[in-house]
Amino acid sequence: MLRTVKNTEQSFLFWILLVFSGVYLTLAFPFSYFRHDDWLILGNVARFIPQDWKFLFEPYLFFNTIKEVWFFRPWFKLFVYLNYLVLGFRYYAWLTLNLVFTLGALVFGYFSLLEFKKEKKQALLFVAFFISSLHFHFGSLVWVGEGAMNCPQLFFLFLNFYCFSKSLTAKEKSLQFTWYFLSLLTFMVSLGFKESSIFHLPFLLALLFHYTPKEKFHLRKFTPLIPFGIVGL
Repeated sequence: MLRTVKNTEQSFLFWILLVFSGVYLTLAFPFSYFRHDDWLILGNVARFIPQDWKFLFEPYLFFNTIKEVWFFRPWFKLFVYLNYLVLGFRYYAWLTLNLVFTLGALVFGYFSLLEFKKEKKQALLFVAFFISSLHFHFGSLVWVGEGAMNCPQLFFLFLNFYCFSKSLTAKEKSLQFTWYFLSLLTFMVSLGFKESSIFHLPFLLALLFHYTPKEKFHLRKFTPLIPFGIVGL
């Protein structure tokens, strides 16, 4: 009976994600195309990265011949450049890749909440609410200029959520270190896609409080967050 319930919930998750993907692949993506910001960013990375790879780590873009201060988003620039090399001008393929990152984020979001709350229905409800909230995903999934930074960022933040939770619950020291290292790495990558990932730190603090018994909580329990704070700074 328990196995039947588990299989039903996993099947429901699969069908939710399948319908979600189908709507975008058939109703939205065929009508999307490169727009102003897309050309601006693509033109910058395609022109300047082959000339000088340091351009990845420089917080500016060229508007015609004028250098303007922009954001520090090296992995976003690299992601756009690799998309250009592999996918060319196939906008549908670019959007599909962003959809894959979003699906991955939802899967890790589901398993993160499952790890956190131990309630399959609540984890499934999160996925359903996210998908039904059009403003959370529509702008990113039909627009490469936003999606190429938002979708990978979302994926790596949920992966970070999962890894950090695992580092706090793993029984073996080696597994704790492995999960912790992966959580720090995914946080660094998410920051490189979009600097707003810095606001993920309070969630990690909340996880720390959640997984630590109140009677055992003292100042040195904050130690795992110090490397994250340093990376954030």
